[in-house]
Amino acid sequence: MTAEGNELAQLTAAIFHAIGRNLMVLQEMESMLRSMVIPSELSGPASQLATLQKKRAKRLKNAGLGSLAGHFADKILTKPAIKDMDDIPEGREPHFSFSFSFDREPADAAARKKRLSIIVKRRNKLVHGIHDVWSRDSIESSRSLLQRLEDEHQESLGELQLLRVESEAFQRIRLEVAALLRGADFKRALSEAFRTDDGSESGPP
Repeated sequence: MTAEGNELAQLTAAIFHAIGRNLMVLQEMESMLRSMVIPSELSGPASQLATLQKKRAKRLKNAGLGSLAGHFADKILTKPAIKDMDDIPEGREPHFSFSFSFDREPADAAARKKRLSIIVKRRNKLVHGIHDVWSRDSIESSRSLLQRLEDEHQESLGELQLLRVESEAFQRIRLEVAALLRGADFKRALSEAFRTDDGSESGPP
């Protein structure tokens, strides 16, 4: 094998390794996003909350990186609008609504959304369009692609680290909220909230 052929073979092997490495980072990002998006909001009658949560999890189980990143940027990085009480159907059963957000500054949320959008586009090119930018018999093309993959890897690692921190905070808060909802003080407050003036309980019989 010629020196040029040997270099090309080494570059090709390095590119395949870089593609796999970058995809692994993107898959972890997708997993981090899914772990926050699925439990980030829930709304419905008390008796249906568990069923609604299962349906939401099933619907989002196979959601792609683009869909999850969009939801994360639009609904978790920014404070959601307060739900209009007129949108809640009338009924005797208590209706609960929950949502979680980090409430970032608008400029920070917009910048983060843009970075995530760029990563999603790069992911799509990595999966579907790598041969459009790579001439496998060209050393110059191979060197250029390898450098691009390295640059994208470093940028993705930065976003992944942010998501790891946010996911850990999210899961910690979820446990704290769950403990609060199971506590006697919350149950007592909830009972008082549904108690009528004559001392009887309102709500479903």
